[in-house]
Amino acid sequence: MWAVFPTHFEHHHSIWFLGMIIVGGMGYTTGAEMGTVFVRILGEVSSILSEVVAKLLPAIAGQISAALIPIVFGPVVLLFIVFEPRGLAHRREIFEAAYRIWPFSY
Repeated sequence: MWAVFPTHFEHHHSIWFLGMIIVGGMGYTTGAEMGTVFVRILGEVSSILSEVVAKLLPAIAGQISAALIPIVFGPVVLLFIVFEPRGLAHRREIFEAAYRIWPFSY
């Protein structure tokens, strides 16, 4: 039996979900999907990067593997809030509009 409980949405999960919506674009259904894909790819790249940093700095290998993903996630969300507040979905709409009139822009 499937059920939803408040324990499924802990504080850190809520922050990740909110970050996904901010990155993807609030008000867009595709924005939530694009934000989720972007943040998941960002997490995978950060985990690969943490392995590289752990090999370079073995003294902090245990701490960096747990801390690098949130360290990268925070500034990325802040950069999206500052430079692209409408998210990736809005950027996609701009690209589609420019592509639609591409050969004849007059």
